[in-house]
Amino acid sequence: MESAGIRSFRELANELSAEMQHRNRPAVKTFLIDVRTPPHQTTQDFLRQGLSHASPRRRITVGPLPDSPTVYRARLGKLTMWVDTTDESFWEIHTLDDSATIQSILGSWVAQSPGVEYAWFPQELLQQAAESGEFVGFGLRYTREFFADEPETADALSMRVAGTRARTTSIELQRQAAFERTSALSMVRVRDPLSGPGSLAGERITSSLSAQGRITSRGESFER
Repeated sequence: MESAGIRSFRELANELSAEMQHRNRPAVKTFLIDVRTPPHQTTQDFLRQGLSHASPRRRITVGPLPDSPTVYRARLGKLTMWVDTTDESFWEIHTLDDSATIQSILGSWVAQSPGVEYAWFPQELLQQAAESGEFVGFGLRYTREFFADEPETADALSMRVAGTRARTTSIELQRQAAFERTSALSMVRVRDPLSGPGSLAGERITSSLSAQGRITSRGESFER
């Protein structure tokens, strides 16, 4: 992604929107970070220090966008993150790079920084999100470890389902007595239906929300 000339959040949103439309490229990933303790140093230094500790082998550079000083471009070697700190308590981190690598770095940052945590999405929010459009996928986690004498040997199941029958499958699973109290949604995937007079007016978006505060999106409008 060519990002050197981006100066404002509007330009960043336009760039991410363009990338979201290419199905052969990575989708936009957004991680929501809960900043529980305000940093004592500048936000720029706080980000640089935290990311340097989380990824010590990569060269780290951090700087605000010229026309949007609360949005920071963080480069970690060949990786790029965009950190929107407009909300003092919840920071949004956007990236087009490999999800597993970015999540590993952020996980290390969270683990080493007492005042930083993932913003977990509760079960109620995931269920509400599933009603906001066409429900086309979900993740379910089932475990008996809290009720077992030996938690490491307890029954557990993790699954992901995708497709137009996702809602029916979810309802049928949740009706099962075994899943009633010991399972929870770990992810929902929703596709916004096309709207307006004709398909070209739709700005269709497909987004996956995980319980660990991550949103993955494809479509036509990053801001939407």
